[in-house]
Amino acid sequence: MKSGRFFLQKHFRNAVYSNVWISIGAGLFTYQSGALLGKGSFLIAAFVAFSTFFTYNLQRSVKLEHFKEYRSAGRNNWLVRNEKIIRVLGFIGGLGTLVLALFLKWTDWLILVIPGLFSLFYAMPLSKKKKKGRALRQAPYLKIYLISFTWMVSCIALPAIHTHDWSILHYGAFWWLMAEGLLFIFGITIPFDLRDLPYDHPHQKTIPQLFGKRGALYIAAFALVFSSFCSSMIWASGGMNSAVFLAYNLGNLLALMFVVRTNAERSEMYFSALLDGSILIKACLVLLALLFSEGNV
Repeated sequence: MKSGRFFLQKHFRNAVYSNVWISIGAGLFTYQSGALLGKGSFLIAAFVAFSTFFTYNLQRSVKLEHFKEYRSAGRNNWLVRNEKIIRVLGFIGGLGTLVLALFLKWTDWLILVIPGLFSLFYAMPLSKKKKKGRALRQAPYLKIYLISFTWMVSCIALPAIHTHDWSILHYGAFWWLMAEGLLFIFGITIPFDLRDLPYDHPHQKTIPQLFGKRGALYIAAFALVFSSFCSSMIWASGGMNSAVFLAYNLGNLLALMFVVRTNAERSEMYFSALLDGSILIKACLVLLALLFSEGNV
């Protein structure tokens, strides 16, 4: 019994630390967004999952190479021990992204330009010179907004426009869904800035640096509450049924529970498995609600 539990814990940790977990969440989040607006795209969902897998592993490798202080964290010790595996996984993610990219529309590429550049240079220094070699994540005020914007465009705007073309921009529920997703990612990302307080330079002006730990958690909680308000506006306009509305709010409630329990003593698995996992959990709840209430996703 103990050996079986250890086996599951070990491989679940491996899935989380190798970015398989967050990549599955990104793919499901993307498919869920398209399904809510009428039709989910397996192509776009798979592309976002593979590109997330590629960029996250690339970012981890770059961070360990250029920012040695991050080696002290538990997850990054694991990455150091499995450096060759991470490179292989990154290659697989890059290859999958490249193959799937061949089937994208030109409008998809247009949408992906800015979030793609943000993802590429988020952790990678913009210059090889030591004094100028800051990555985008180190720029003042930008860190959490880059993350939220990139997820919103990749997981909501991309699948919506891929399926409906630019006509979707005239649909009010689309903009409320964009706001809902942006606020959700914003809310669950703030705790990661709390985790990174010992490593982030004061000039980065992250939300915990500006408002303190308690203030940061209040802001995160408010973002999740307002995310639910956005879903209520979609529901009120007829853009989602009551079952899907309930799934959205249940997902936000679970994320809120994880957020308010955040503190400096939490393990890396709390952040990467639960907080990141709230994306996956919420997407599954929404997809199940869509499946059983409408008969298809």
